[in-house]
Amino acid sequence: MIDQPISILIIDDSPDDRENYIRLLKKNAEVAFRCHETGEGQAGLAAVNELRPDCVLLDYSLPGANGLEVLKTIKAQKHVVPVILLTGQGSEAIAVQAIKLGADDYLAKSAMTVESLCRSIRIAIEHNYLQGRIDEQTALLLKNETRYQQLIDGLHDHSFCWIDKEGRVESWNSGAERMMGYSEKEIIGQPVSLFYTEEDRRAGKDAAALANALTTGKFTCDRWHMRKDGSQFWCNVQVDALRDNEGAIVGFIKVTHDITERREAELERNALMEKLMRSNTELERFAYVASHDMQEPVRMVMNFSRIIARDYADKFDEEGREYLQFVTESADRIHDMIDDLLDYARMGSEDTGMSLVDGDGELGHVLDNLAELIRETGAEVTHDVLPSFHGNPVQFMRLMQNLISNAIKYQPPGNKPVVRIGVEDQGDSWRLSVADNGLGVDEAFAEKIFEPFRRLHSWEQIKGTGLGLAVCRRIVENHGGRIEMKSAPGRGSTFFVILPKQHLNRQMVA
Repeated sequence: MIDQPISILIIDDSPDDRENYIRLLKKNAEVAFRCHETGEGQAGLAAVNELRPDCVLLDYSLPGANGLEVLKTIKAQKHVVPVILLTGQGSEAIAVQAIKLGADDYLAKSAMTVESLCRSIRIAIEHNYLQGRIDEQTALLLKNETRYQQLIDGLHDHSFCWIDKEGRVESWNSGAERMMGYSEKEIIGQPVSLFYTEEDRRAGKDAAALANALTTGKFTCDRWHMRKDGSQFWCNVQVDALRDNEGAIVGFIKVTHDITERREAELERNALMEKLMRSNTELERFAYVASHDMQEPVRMVMNFSRIIARDYADKFDEEGREYLQFVTESADRIHDMIDDLLDYARMGSEDTGMSLVDGDGELGHVLDNLAELIRETGAEVTHDVLPSFHGNPVQFMRLMQNLISNAIKYQPPGNKPVVRIGVEDQGDSWRLSVADNGLGVDEAFAEKIFEPFRRLHSWEQIKGTGLGLAVCRRIVENHGGRIEMKSAPGRGSTFFVILPKQHLNRQMVA
């Protein structure tokens, strides 16, 4: 247990996400965390300078500023702080950009656990600490080689190796001896290629590392290395070129850090994500096939119940006709559920067909479709001018139709529905809102209402299949965004849809 709490700065515009990170961190029994939070990029930059946290959890999508821009500014500051970039869904393209800009790690919010978050924070802080130590000690080498040698001998989990201009080992620290298995007497004068695998030696990667360091001053990569006993380990390698006062090359210093544990954790995480994706695909396929096969028998029940009601109604007494009505209504309800289930299953596998969406035009189609419902309920529907964005027009229309029709239907008896559709420009994303004056929902159900078949009211009270909001969430996720709800019983609900202005194709999402 670490005596002092670890200071964490959370920069995320979603209060729910910030609360979730804090909740996950509190579950960790080994380390205490002291959390600070802000929802804006500029406020976050100010907090970095003021608080000097041990680690920053940075959301990719922020109002008024791209998370990568904030990351770049943080890393350009004199006081180096480890940063973990957080994304709604794992994206290889975003991850590559983040790592290039200096991010210590990145996590997908959808797959985040207590273990993955705490492990990422621990590794980022350790890496930042060790990198700081390495930089300090490299500077000391230029001032006093003897003093530097004493200092680095204390870093037992890092290998420091001095290499001459010809690529042969001149000296190394005790950490290198423990890591590689050679004594100093055995290794002095041997080529540094001795640590590389046979495959890497054939590919010339040992010489390429020194050549790159000679050209750029520093070369860094992750690769396999070999110990004296032939065993291999995955390591981070950094090679720095050393020059004298006249700028002539005098040799190299090679720093090696065993990161096998981190790589195994990453591989385990990737395998789990792949397994989860396969499971989801199989479930969607099962739901589609099962729903499709159920259509015909349900259609037969519907048709024959109507035939019986039409041709044999006079054969039944009042109670019999009531039972027949129950059968007909139940068959209709099952039919609606099957249709919605088919739509939900298709939503996860169909080509999203992205193009420029005229948001206001699609909203007009939605209001035309709901004209009869609006007229019957006397609903008052007002809206801002919706923007154009990159997405799927049909899915966007389905999204808005589900949200608006729910806002009209979920009302207290005798209440006139009032629905307001708003839009807010958040820089790299649009935040759409659908607010109503309806029944409202306890915020304890804020996440559960998006689950398939989750209903908070009986079917007799309000007709529906319980899949509408699940379809909404899937549509929003297909567009790389997120959907949230703010509500209270008796005070109406507001649904927020955050959609990125530039959406990456689903095939690019890891």
